[in-house]
Amino acid sequence: MIKPRQFLPFLKQNTQGLLALILRGVGVAVLLGISLFLTNFFDPVYVGEYELVRSLLLIGGSLVVLGFDQAILHHAGVLKASQNLAGLRLIYRKMIFMIFLSSLLIMLLVFSLPEEVFTSFFEDVQAKRLVLFTSAGLFFYAVSALNTELFRAYGQINRSELFRGIVKYAPFLIGIILLKVFRAGSYIYLVFLGSFVLLAVISSLLVWKKKEKKSTAVEPLGSLGILKKSFPMAVSSLGFFLLLSIDIIILKKYADYAQVAYYATAVKLVLIVSTVLNTINALFATNLAHQYQLNDTGALKALLKRASRLIFILSLPPLLILLIFPEFILSFFGESYTQAYNALRILALGYLVSCLSGVAAIYLNMTGRARQFQYILLIAVLINLVLNLILIPSYGIEGAAIASGIAIAFWNVCVVVYVYRTDKLQVFLS
Repeated sequence: MIKPRQFLPFLKQNTQGLLALILRGVGVAVLLGISLFLTNFFDPVYVGEYELVRSLLLIGGSLVVLGFDQAILHHAGVLKASQNLAGLRLIYRKMIFMIFLSSLLIMLLVFSLPEEVFTSFFEDVQAKRLVLFTSAGLFFYAVSALNTELFRAYGQINRSELFRGIVKYAPFLIGIILLKVFRAGSYIYLVFLGSFVLLAVISSLLVWKKKEKKSTAVEPLGSLGILKKSFPMAVSSLGFFLLLSIDIIILKKYADYAQVAYYATAVKLVLIVSTVLNTINALFATNLAHQYQLNDTGALKALLKRASRLIFILSLPPLLILLIFPEFILSFFGESYTQAYNALRILALGYLVSCLSGVAAIYLNMTGRARQFQYILLIAVLINLVLNLILIPSYGIEGAAIASGIAIAFWNVCVVVYVYRTDKLQVFLS
């Protein structure tokens, strides 16, 4: 049973973690402000275009980054245990080169596709333009994602959170304000993609300027070894982003951009709440890998318990608000957006299961079981895809929400059961 007086001791155990949560909260506030500004001052059609590009970027970016953003944390934990953290930069350089090759390959593939491929699926002549620009931004998205996690791998948690939220969203916010002034709402998606170009450049300059401690870096892994370690994490990340985005892409096939905007706003609200889960996952990721390598079961159990309780305490109140007052919350985004109140309630129920499941996903990734997690996610993606194709034509945005909610609950329960049966550890709330 969780006691309110336990909350402050949790935070006192990690002051840096508290500041990271604050920075993440500020980033979430900026993202929320952007969503409110977009939905209240721009045509839903333009917002829908932006949301489609955002979904495509998440899926394409997860392909391009090849799981390196998660793998860099795992490598940091392992290298720290072997006192060879200086070798992390060697791994990072190889990752950047492979990201460049994968992004170039995907961009060339997309540009070679005939226009009929886009118009036949999306039933929209503008879709090709959106997809082409998105493919051109994949490299910058992947580099910014890797750099953000590299900061965390080096122990620069607050810098990582600063880039994950404030630095990433602030240029976009400034850009859309200028678009409003000049009445150029059709360029929202371009400003969004451009913000990742800026983020990649700034973060790369900071990575390049970082001074290494004077120590001999031992070559830890070759390119194939790095890819082999990260590939299961890449599949897992792709599974995650497919779960987050495939409903929006399929919804666009059967509905207009306005409906996409309404549904995507509901999705974004539950994702904002889920940032608590992501923050705590990232906060404990390196330590989980480190304690697992040291085979310290007692410390591992304590770490899992502390993380699961933090997630529950911080996630439950906002989820309850979304469940009880969905129409009221959506009304802040514009009267027409209240059409998604049932979808928001359904999605919040799915994420409530995720909240109760603790750090299930990151535990498997950080303890060398990314492949097992990958299988579970692939099944969840398949369930999500089938349900979306069945439910969206008949039930629209509510159908998309039901499909996503069921898929999210499914993979969380499966991972919790798997970890408990194999390691006899409770990653869920206890």
